[in-house]
Amino acid sequence: MFYHLPWRQKLPLYDLVRVLFAGIIGYFSFAVMLGLMMRFVKTLQVIDPADFRQYSAVLSSSIQLPVLLLLLYLIHAAGQSGNLADKLGIRVINLRDLKLAFTGLLQIYLFGFAAQLVWKFMLQKLHIPFVEEQGLTDLIKLAGPLPYALMIVTVVLAAPVCEELFFRRLLYDLLYRACGRYAIIVTSLIFAVIHWFIFGVPLLFIVGFFCQKQYLMSRNLATPIMMHMLFNAVTLAVVGLDLKQ
Repeated sequence: MFYHLPWRQKLPLYDLVRVLFAGIIGYFSFAVMLGLMMRFVKTLQVIDPADFRQYSAVLSSSIQLPVLLLLLYLIHAAGQSGNLADKLGIRVINLRDLKLAFTGLLQIYLFGFAAQLVWKFMLQKLHIPFVEEQGLTDLIKLAGPLPYALMIVTVVLAAPVCEELFFRRLLYDLLYRACGRYAIIVTSLIFAVIHWFIFGVPLLFIVGFFCQKQYLMSRNLATPIMMHMLFNAVTLAVVGLDLKQ
C-alpha cells in the first residue's frame, strides 16, 4: 500500500533504467577522472604531502556533486515533459513530513544502536577483523578548518540528496517492479553494502530501511533527505566534539 504515490510522475521503465545506469557510470567516471587528477597533483607536489590525504578525502566526497547534477538533468529530460518536482517525488514539507522524519530518525538510532551491539558481538565471536570507524571518519579527524567545512557541504548536503534520489526514488522504483514489497529490503541491503564498511552494515541497513519507509509513508522524498542530512550532521558533530576532548 505504501507504493501508491498518485502525486508523483512515474518514469517509464526505459528512462528509469537509463538514468540509473548513467548515474552509476557517471559516478565511476568522475571517480576515475578525480583519481587521475590527484595522481597528477601528487606527482607535481602541488599540495604538501602532509595535507594530501585530507584534501583527497574532500575531493573524493565531492564526487556526489557532479553526479547529483547529472541525475537531475537526466530525470528532467526523461519521460513526458512536466514538473521536475513530480518526477523527483518532492513536494513542500508539511508538519506530518517533519513528524515522520524525526520519528524515523529516532527509530534509526534506537534499532541501529542495538543492531551494532549484536553485530559487534557476532564479528568478535566469528573472529572477523573489523574497524569501528569508517575511513571517512578518520580522514575527517585529520582535516583542517577549510577541508572540514568543504566536507560538511558534501557529506551533509550533497551526499544525502544524491543518495536518497538514487536509492529511495530510482532504485526502489526499479526493484519494486521486479520483486514487489521485498524491494525495500533489497534496496536497503545494497545501500548498506555499497559503503564498504563491514562494521556499519546493520546500522546503514537500518538507515536505508527507515528512510525508504518514511518516504513511502510521507509520499515526499524531502522526508528521507531531511533524515539523512540530520543523521550525517549529527555524525560530523560527534566527530568534531570528540576532537576537542
